[in-house]
Amino acid sequence: MNIQVIKSLRDLDHFQKKWEALEGPFASPMQQFIWTRSCAETFQSAGSLHLIAIEDGEKTIAIAPLISRRSTGRLEFIGLAEMEEPMDCVYADQAAADTLAQAIRRQKCPLFLGRLPKQSLMVPALQKAYRGKELLSIRQGDDWPTVAIDNAWKEPEKHLNSGRRSDLRRAIRVAEQSGVLRYESIKPTPSNVDALLDQAYAVEEASWKGKQKSALSHDPVRGAFYRRYTKMACEKGVLRFYFLHIGGKPAAMQIVGESGHRLWLYKIGYDDQFARASPGNLLLRYVLADAGERGLDGVEFLGSVESWIRMWTKTDSVAVVVRGYPLGPTGCIALAKDLMGSAWRRFRW
Repeated sequence: MNIQVIKSLRDLDHFQKKWEALEGPFASPMQQFIWTRSCAETFQSAGSLHLIAIEDGEKTIAIAPLISRRSTGRLEFIGLAEMEEPMDCVYADQAAADTLAQAIRRQKCPLFLGRLPKQSLMVPALQKAYRGKELLSIRQGDDWPTVAIDNAWKEPEKHLNSGRRSDLRRAIRVAEQSGVLRYESIKPTPSNVDALLDQAYAVEEASWKGKQKSALSHDPVRGAFYRRYTKMACEKGVLRFYFLHIGGKPAAMQIVGESGHRLWLYKIGYDDQFARASPGNLLLRYVLADAGERGLDGVEFLGSVESWIRMWTKTDSVAVVVRGYPLGPTGCIALAKDLMGSAWRRFRW
């Protein structure tokens, strides 16, 4: 086995084919090369690239997409702090994950892996690697809602109670007072992806996010990330835009990844002038139906658990937060900072 640490964009680009050979068709978007590549270029000021790859002969069997965070010296998932999406390493099997975990421990750096899926093979691998050697903490993370899709989701309203179905019908009637409803599911091409992203940004800008200056059009960092990522994602064929038009005007949008036979909802937004018609929910109903019609396995809401999502699902994908502390001064300092931060949060509450 050979351990390779990639620390530059140039070396990362040379590694693309090996990564894509490993990720396969069932990786989440955040496990794909194009996600890490977009993060590495966009968030260079956050820290230095420290991607760990395990090679068995000519074959790459595991990858940890990490950076060394400049402000803390910790090894972290690249882009996690900025994008806040659940992330995982990439690995061929449990044995490969075990080898990768050992390589991570041997870096002798404090470790922070937030929003790691609880079912990830890296959880038992890290427990095994750190056991009896160094300190490892695993705590509850920020879960995200998920829907398991089957044929019944071709008519999503059947999954709602009578009150919610009535609310949906009322929203449609209100929307139709402003004009004809038209839904779009678009698989972009390199020639139209920028225009579609501009349209999606404009819809989000017309919401409360625009008023609070938190929309992507006001965010020079995350906005730039999606510019880079969507270009590569449409070339790879793993990107969709969904729009709802009311009376000829774009009223709601979703930027969506499609990977592992699932939809991954990156960004959603709606125009406040149509708020009475609940355009976000009307579009979500269409997206769920589209997933059912196309025989997909699920829809991942990403983000966090919010009350409006509960009308569609009460199931969550469970995440954990993993912290590792090497023996010695560096690990002790990191542990002390975490303990103080935890105590301060409890004190504030």
